[in-house]
Amino acid sequence: MESVCESKTICALALKYCPRCIARLLRFERPILLKNDLEIVTLLEQKFDVQLSEPISKNGNGQTETDEKQCNGKLTNDTDCHACLGILRSSFVTQCADLVLKKVEKSSYKFDCYQLLYFLPIQLIAFTKQSIEDFKNIASGETDIYEVKELFKVLLEPLVTDRLKCKRVHEASMEISLHVKHEQSELFRHLLSCSNPLESKSILFLFSEISMQNSLRLKSNLRLKSPLSPLLSKTPCTLDQIGLFHTPVFVAGRYNKYSRTLPQTPWILDGKRKLESSVQELISGSVELKFGADRSNFSSSGREDVDVRMLGRGRPFILELIDPRISTCSTDEMKDLQTKINSSTDLVRVRDLQIVEKSDCKTLKQGEEEKTKSYSALCCFLDTPGQETIEKLELLRQKNGVIVYQNTPIRVLHRRPLASRPRCIHTMVADRLTDSEPRLFKLRLCTQAGTYVKEFVHGDFGRTSPSLRDLVGAEVDILCLDVDSVDVKWPPVVPE
Repeated sequence: MESVCESKTICALALKYCPRCIARLLRFERPILLKNDLEIVTLLEQKFDVQLSEPISKNGNGQTETDEKQCNGKLTNDTDCHACLGILRSSFVTQCADLVLKKVEKSSYKFDCYQLLYFLPIQLIAFTKQSIEDFKNIASGETDIYEVKELFKVLLEPLVTDRLKCKRVHEASMEISLHVKHEQSELFRHLLSCSNPLESKSILFLFSEISMQNSLRLKSNLRLKSPLSPLLSKTPCTLDQIGLFHTPVFVAGRYNKYSRTLPQTPWILDGKRKLESSVQELISGSVELKFGADRSNFSSSGREDVDVRMLGRGRPFILELIDPRISTCSTDEMKDLQTKINSSTDLVRVRDLQIVEKSDCKTLKQGEEEKTKSYSALCCFLDTPGQETIEKLELLRQKNGVIVYQNTPIRVLHRRPLASRPRCIHTMVADRLTDSEPRLFKLRLCTQAGTYVKEFVHGDFGRTSPSLRDLVGAEVDILCLDVDSVDVKWPPVVPE
């Protein structure tokens, strides 16, 4: 008698649920759940002694054929499973794999491994809750019920791997996102929000998995069952969107800047460009093109003013390439890219160009705080210096480790907070140029990172103390400034 009841129950459930979900909700073992729909139907028929499918046609040899889409006897059709909304159908899984291949083939991405990201309808939570209730009197065994999303992954990923001819790797840099939608049951979101007026405003604008779970807890099982079935029709789930995205690639190097009218980054004020180009643009354009990136973010170990040249071996920088189509580049290709940048302009030059890891961004910023920098400044006395001033100028080479206190300079006060910062002048040497120009001298400095050198020279109306003006006892100003070195042992030197 009990087996007869079970058979009738299975026949009734087969009107609402697909074969895989029946097996899943009956807590069948995983190997069974991975079989195709027809094999699962056969197992169900044998276990419960029921007829769930009908032979439809015969082939040329007179043998009976049972096509998956023709197995409609007592089974639900491909589109109205009340548990998975058709997502676990073999036909839908195969279709998704084919669409992924088509999308990738139309794109220009090149990769050797990938990861899949899944975005399934949130309302599956509600349908799962009801389906478990339907099976509670017939399900047996201690096996956990596989979630729709988990089983969908297991079914789809081997098909995608086979079609793309590359392996799936957790946290691979190539991300393929699948956005599955079931339009007919979207209305369930509004039904839930209406059932909970105290939270309806938040649910209306941000309908998340958490808000779905919270709403379901407020509804009894009886009230939950009533709205679900009318929301299912013959409209199937669709793969609404396939997203392709490659995680950023980081390209590092060092740059020299030879112009005194070139900013490091685009100089735009009130929506208007003030200068024609920038270091960033002169470098990033060629790199973005080489890697097929949508755009890039530029970071460097500090920055120089527009009118300051960057000499020596240059300043370390990193370009974060957003969504690149190409993620690898050989040493020779990188050298060719470097040559292309250097031959395109006389204003900047790059060296040591290479692909680095994301973690190297921290190395760049740590170097920005801990490094020393060397400068050369052409300075002048406002009046012809006396013998005492000249002697003080020559004695500067003996002053090592001078601590100066600098309030935020007036010239940057509009964009920097007011603060007093101690900075160390490690060494300084001043050399007069010629006797015919007694007011001019060359000042060479090695300073702590973050020192405002211009303000150290002229004092910034007393905001830097002591200043060079204080040390030599005379009015001095700076005519031009060069950065000779940024003392960071990164990125590694690449042989020319």
